[in-house]
Amino acid sequence: DEKADAIPVETVQNIFPDRQTSFVLSMGEDDVVLVQQLGDNVEMSDLEKTAAQIEETLRVNGESTVVVGIGTVATHLRDLAKSYKEAQMAIEVGKVFDTEKYIISYENLLFRSVKRQDKNSKNAKKQKRPYKNVTVIYTK
Repeated sequence: DEKADAIPVETVQNIFPDRQTSFVLSMGEDDVVLVQQLGDNVEMSDLEKTAAQIEETLRVNGESTVVVGIGTVATHLRDLAKSYKEAQMAIEVGKVFDTEKYIISYENLLFRSVKRQDKNSKNAKKQKRPYKNVTVIYTK
């Protein structure tokens, strides 16, 4: 059903209506990408609040489990692909090692230890539910 696939894109676009600084793209049936230009003095906590807003809005609107991945801030156009890949990696690693989190930042992954592997191997059976992925790329 194409309309069902379009709902997450429209929902994210409604959260960020300024088409000059926020671009929402569909990257397949279960993937939405937000490319957002940042203002000055924005901190990681602000980025995570934005991601939480996306996750909560999609969840309230009836989407299945939503995982939001955040790549590093892209300072040049050429950095967009790298940030996208980082956010995708954060989503995939988070689904395996941090099944209780729905907002995963690539920068935070770099500082985590793999001690959680034993704990999360017990949760591996929970992974059967479908996921919708939102990849967030911030630009300066």
